[in-house]
Amino acid sequence: MNQEVKDFLQQMVKDFFAEWPVRPEIDLEETDSVIVLRVQTGRDFMFIQPNPQPVLALQHLWRVILKNRFPDLTHKLVVDIGNFRDNQQKTIDKLVLEAILTIKVSG
Repeated sequence: MNQEVKDFLQQMVKDFFAEWPVRPEIDLEETDSVIVLRVQTGRDFMFIQPNPQPVLALQHLWRVILKNRFPDLTHKLVVDIGNFRDNQQKTIDKLVLEAILTIKVSG
């Protein structure tokens, strides 16, 4: 991911929140072919509670915008607002462990 892509993503998020009474903190991380865009707003609950549909819709929208601006970019964009993705992974891990224990107990 080059600096132009980073600058574009940061400006895109700032523009999105320009009319909101929040100032987002933005962190970009690149791993393999994934760009993780972490955003903290102080009001993250609006995007992840009671369900994650708003953050997933925003992720889809920002992916389309990024792909239109950089059609040759091969990276996948992942949006994480309010540590949603980390919390989701912890929930999945817990469910997997419970399933493993259930299988062990039932033989």
